[in-house]
Amino acid sequence: MLCGSPRMKRSNSKVLLDYLEYEIGCGETIKRYDMESFQSENLRNCDVFVIACPLYMDGIPAKLMSIMEDILNRGIDVSKRDCRVYLIINSGYYNPEVCKTAIALFRTWCNECGFILSTTVAVGAGSLVKFLKLSRGMLSQTGHAITLLANDVRESNCSGVMLTKPHIPQRLYIFLAHMGWLHMARSNKLNRKSLKIKYTDI
Repeated sequence: MLCGSPRMKRSNSKVLLDYLEYEIGCGETIKRYDMESFQSENLRNCDVFVIACPLYMDGIPAKLMSIMEDILNRGIDVSKRDCRVYLIINSGYYNPEVCKTAIALFRTWCNECGFILSTTVAVGAGSLVKFLKLSRGMLSQTGHAITLLANDVRESNCSGVMLTKPHIPQRLYIFLAHMGWLHMARSNKLNRKSLKIKYTDI
């Protein structure tokens, strides 16, 4: 498993991977990496490769993209083992459909590397996963998708692309997101007025 978030241990992607690992169960041999500890050679004896990452500018974080390019350039032969790639793409947007470009990038990369792109979970409003339980309530849809993903990882199956979002209206999520940004601004000694200043000399 690779946490493909630049924030690593503080990331929402890590929270989702933690839940996936719990759902897979302790009977499976699982190796966890972040982008600092991962080496392309780790894939030589790998049958399943799980990647969790945030959506950056409708695509993939640059550091994760660099790792993917290194894997491709090294030409590690995984075709004899039918190595499967499973994805969790975490989006701060409410609608998970915005992940389609990132999914297409991963699909192209898998085709070039010889991987089999399998189940993908695209998570909308991913910033909530740190604050709410995935097993029930507003994020139960996301929790259910991760459980299905865990089953697919164990059984080497593919359920295609699963799009998930919280059981709250989009307007409420946008309101909560704005409150979060204002809280972050206050913690950095900024106020509403300073957020509206236009910096034209940059």
